[in-house]
Amino acid sequence: VRLAPAVLDRLAAVAREGRATLPMALMAAWGLLLSRATGQDDLLIGVPAAARVRREMEDTAGFLVNTLPLRVTLDGDPGFVDLVARLRQRLLTALERQHVPLPLVVDAVRAPRLPDRPPLVQALFVQQDARSWSLALPGLAAEAIAVPTPVARFDLALVVMERAGGLSGALEYDTAQVDDAMARRMAERYAAILAAVADAPHRPLGTLDLLGDGDRRLNEAPNTGTGDDPPPVADRLHALVTRQAAARPEATALWWPEGTLSYGVLDRRSNRFARRLRALGIAPGARVGLVAERGPALFTALVGILKAGAAYVPIDPAYPAERIAGMLTDAEVAAVVADTPPPGLGAPWLSIDDSGDGDDTPLP
Repeated sequence: VRLAPAVLDRLAAVAREGRATLPMALMAAWGLLLSRATGQDDLLIGVPAAARVRREMEDTAGFLVNTLPLRVTLDGDPGFVDLVARLRQRLLTALERQHVPLPLVVDAVRAPRLPDRPPLVQALFVQQDARSWSLALPGLAAEAIAVPTPVARFDLALVVMERAGGLSGALEYDTAQVDDAMARRMAERYAAILAAVADAPHRPLGTLDLLGDGDRRLNEAPNTGTGDDPPPVADRLHALVTRQAAARPEATALWWPEGTLSYGVLDRRSNRFARRLRALGIAPGARVGLVAERGPALFTALVGILKAGAAYVPIDPAYPAERIAGMLTDAEVAAVVADTPPPGLGAPWLSIDDSGDGDDTPLP
């Protein structure tokens, strides 16, 4: 991750304006990147702390580092100075409680424990002092040895290292969650965010251009297609789900607070749903209304509709009944998938419940 010295100097001045430090500003920019990447304006970032809160613990041998869950909120579209000030106050409060181990926090808030995900926080911000050091002991010579870390403990971590020549950054990521191309794009975006907030620290963050050079090139690339050609079958969502189910059937495809769904189960359930649609007379190219609350059944139905060769028309069930009926009529849907039949429905209705039995083999 490139941390340009000139940008860091301007960012340090911005941090001082918010009575914060440069690492706090770098952490706020990391939170901004994660917010843009996830579409969430309220998230948690893990921050390691030494956890040596009393003087008598300073010389204690052992690894006492604790991970602090730090809340980052971007509601109200603040400027970057305001975001840094929010984060500063929350970080100081968290540091006062750094002696409380993270597992106790996880238990206290009853956060779900999953076998393939760290609980409570999945992203980390780490600042390390990597400046040269020396150790002089009688009759001994000592040198620092870099120890590789073949396993990522978190989905994504930004590591900022303080060296004699300034600061440098690196991304550590779980390759099951983030691929190399995505990591490179995130590194570019982080550098772009630092430059943007350093130049305009008071502008609302929603008005800033935070694209990296790679993203901008993709946006500016000419469109050579006709605009009507669909993507190849192998690259469509339902085909990707099937491919992943064949390669890693036990891997987690969906996660929600009450549980998980593997790719294998998702693939079988969506196959069964596709067959239910075909039995209802849904032909390839038809439109199917999807009126349901967010949840695992919604995604199963979505993939199943695609496997049946149809297109889904998503409609928020919280809309007034008249609006839902008007949208379904305008879309000329051939059927409606919903938790309950929408009022005034003039098309066949299919329950979104996918808990029943049935043929779960792929459609020909």
